Amino acid sequence: MISSNLMTDTAKHSSFIGVDEYQEESFGTEQTLTNIRVRTTEELTNDSMGSVRKSLYTFYFDFDVSTPTNYTVDSFKEGDKIVYGTKELRIRTVMPAK
Repeated sequence: MISSNLMTDTAKHSSFIGVDEYQEESFGTEQTLTNIRVRTTEELTNDSMGSVRKSLYTFYFDFDVSTPTNYTVDSFKEGDKIVYGTKELRIRTVMPAK
């Protein structure tokens, strides 16, 4: 369990449903995630156009502290949408705690 003192962030989660015939993505009902932890790291890479700064976000959801309480590890899937502040992000990897 992560200390509840560290679980101070909030975000919104929507499950990826699929892509329609117009190539528009659709998502399920937005759920507010509270008492989560978000860690942001910056990655600087070089490409043919120069330097590119990329932000990587790691979200921590503790099933003892975070809400909604009916979420399980299966509630998060690759491709799901997370809105954190003004950033609209996608889940790339789900890694359950060991």
